[in-house]
Amino acid sequence: MCDRMSRRTLTSRNTPTRWQSKARSYQQLITPISATLETRHSSVVISKLKRPRSTLPNPTPRRKRVRPKTFQRPLG
Repeated sequence: MCDRMSRRTLTSRNTPTRWQSKARSYQQLITPISATLETRHSSVVISKLKRPRSTLPNPTPRRKRVRPKTFQRPLG
């Protein structure tokens, strides 16, 4: 009885548990998707960098958003 239990623990130690195997399969699914997303994102960033904005003689400054006044005077 005791011997069987010890043997079971030894065998189960190096076999991956259910959630580990599941995680591995998910990782295999996810990695290509994430890679494609990364490449797409980096290409977008590169295109943004390539666009000459500061090289123009008068680069258009980013307009600050004006906050609306919190209270208006009552009319009449």
